[in-house]
Amino acid sequence: MSFGVGLALIATLASTNLMAIVPEDMQRHEGGKCQMPVDYARYYVEEVEDALAALNEYARLCTFLRQRGLKIVLKGHSGVLEGRAYATIVVYLADEKSDAEVGAYEVITRLGTPADSVEARRLYAAVVAKSLEEVAEDPTKFIRPKPAEPTGQS
Repeated sequence: MSFGVGLALIATLASTNLMAIVPEDMQRHEGGKCQMPVDYARYYVEEVEDALAALNEYARLCTFLRQRGLKIVLKGHSGVLEGRAYATIVVYLADEKSDAEVGAYEVITRLGTPADSVEARRLYAAVVAKSLEEVAEDPTKFIRPKPAEPTGQS
């Protein structure tokens, strides 16, 4: 890769919302027909793919999301802080087209030792798996009920 091409690639990546980039081949569950709509940072592709592959309720959750035009959003990070490895993630559902959140969210955090990047990545894989399991267990808890229609009477 030439220096100029490398700089152009870096500039393109810097101007792109990495949370919204989800290549088609990263959304598909092996052997499944439903493509799970999930937004996440590309840095964690392996962790998300592994968690999706291990998700017992994949087909049911994927169908639930697709029928409602929703996607799972995973926003998180991992690292080392004050001598401990950590990983934290916020998981919520959003409208696929508008990206608007549709209700509740959950925050999942794990701490561990040793305080190194390998442990931090392992913890991140664990919080990704746990957050997907939480959504699969009861996706309706992530959806805010619609307000009651006014009756016209006061």
